[in-house]
Amino acid sequence: MFQKLKIVVLVFFFLFFISCIFFTSIYLNLFKTSFQKILSSKFNVNKIEYKNISGNFINGFQIEELIINTEYYFALSKQVKLDINLSDVFNGFSDIDSIIFFDSILELKKDYLDYFDSTETSNNWTINFITLNNLKIKKNTDNVFFDNLNIAFDKDGYVINAKGAGKLLDYSLDIDRIDAKIYSNYKEFDFTDLEIEYINNNLFFNDFNISFDSYNNYIMSGIGSGNVWGYNLNIDSLNIVPYQKEHKYYLDIGSLNDNIFGFNQLTLYGDFIDLDHFKGNFDIYSPNLFQKDFHHINGKIEYLDSIFTIDAPFVSKVEEKQKKHILAAYIEIQDTLINLRKVQLKTRGYPSLLLNDQIIYANQHCFYGKNIPIDYKVGNLFINDFKIEGSAEYFFDMTFDNFDIDLFKGLDANGYLNGDLYFANNDSAYFSNAKIEDFSYKKYSFDEVDLEGSFNNDELVISDLKFSKQIGFLNVTGSFTSLDNFYNKIINKIKVRVKD
Repeated sequence: MFQKLKIVVLVFFFLFFISCIFFTSIYLNLFKTSFQKILSSKFNVNKIEYKNISGNFINGFQIEELIINTEYYFALSKQVKLDINLSDVFNGFSDIDSIIFFDSILELKKDYLDYFDSTETSNNWTINFITLNNLKIKKNTDNVFFDNLNIAFDKDGYVINAKGAGKLLDYSLDIDRIDAKIYSNYKEFDFTDLEIEYINNNLFFNDFNISFDSYNNYIMSGIGSGNVWGYNLNIDSLNIVPYQKEHKYYLDIGSLNDNIFGFNQLTLYGDFIDLDHFKGNFDIYSPNLFQKDFHHINGKIEYLDSIFTIDAPFVSKVEEKQKKHILAAYIEIQDTLINLRKVQLKTRGYPSLLLNDQIIYANQHCFYGKNIPIDYKVGNLFINDFKIEGSAEYFFDMTFDNFDIDLFKGLDANGYLNGDLYFANNDSAYFSNAKIEDFSYKKYSFDEVDLEGSFNNDELVISDLKFSKQIGFLNVTGSFTSLDNFYNKIINKIKVRVKD
């Protein structure tokens, strides 16, 4: 009797074992609650839930609507395929071939760097390969999408490759390829053809690398190009090296050729704690402003308490002997407001143009401002209105008030200018309601000269000129079609009248 009972028990366990192999999903769905608790405990997570499981230890498993909730993340997958077979049961699931996730959402609960603290797991399960198709990663307002993300594991860590796009830290991203190595003592991310967009500004890195050591110190480097505020830039080199408190950065930007502003090279280097607190130095080599060559500009920058400060001091007297123009400035930028604390522009042999404590504005489309006075040695220049939308779209509307014209080298004359000047887009400039008082050129002098004309390449081209000269009781007036005609004494019309 006992022998028969033993045989029945053995047959029962054999049939149960066979059924578990071929009809595993029946038990997993029948005892779903208990099995979910076992999995949650095994993987040391808060909760694992699923809607339904189909398959067995022969063909693998398919899970519908899998949910995993931990203190670090919340994950939801519409479908999961597990390549698990009978051999995995006997080796304690220590060598699972692969898992494929479809249409998944991963919501992160911690800061990004918290996920790189360790590559160790809390269980003995090892998965050789994981694929996530149509993955969306969320954190607050950040959203990054991956069409396909692959993770390959080995004994030291894992390797990732992916292609994605989305929004991260308010920056729009488009990444052609990501290659990452995550090991216990070393982590490295390589981005190929990485495009970053922020408020109509674009950066494109052919290659961008971030590496971490065992203490999570990192080194960042990249090479690429960009379009910032409408200017096309070449990023020859970007390097960031961390230290205990303040990190070091070094940025080389190649030549920029533009109608408004350009240079041969721009170098930025210094220290930063984070993106809200940094400082450093800059060098601008062979700068030009409105296609006029300026002397080398260098100075300091700082970003603190949401204020970006640029300090480019005036050059020494030795440098002042250079033939190029000289530009110095102290500027504070906060959000859309640009405070021009002091701007000084000097041409060799002439006094400086000075601008003090004036406000202009900037947004994602343009720079603009109104009612800005500029001082000269004698007289003033007022910028009534201006807007700069890009290298080919800008205008300035200005008024001269008793302004000494010796600054206009092409005129090669003396006098004091009153009138309006309007120029736009580097190909349109003209005077209106303009007159020069106490005008003199070589042996010629006049009490007043009224003029209309254009302004090109530091020279005045006069299309219509009228002069007046008090000679005793006579008031002599004349009219000329050009400044050259005036200097050559070709008079088109002259009137002499007796002064009342």
